[in-house]
Amino acid sequence: MKTRSQSNSVQFQELAVDIDFDGASEAWNANKKKLADGCYQYVCGQTLKDGSVCKNKNHKNSTHCYMHSKMSV
Repeated sequence: MKTRSQSNSVQFQELAVDIDFDGASEAWNANKKKLADGCYQYVCGQTLKDGSVCKNKNHKNSTHCYMHSKMSV
């Protein structure tokens, strides 16, 4: 009697894996600020007038800081 692995004649092909780990890490960190204890805190991320990104912490139950949550309503 053949086992399942012996009776299945399925050929496995090797798939090419091309993952950009640096790009993925940069994208994941885009809306976070690293804290001293190794944890992360979400930041507002709203684009400011000078082109930089707001790094203030998010307001309670919002995806933006106190100032930008009022503007998006």
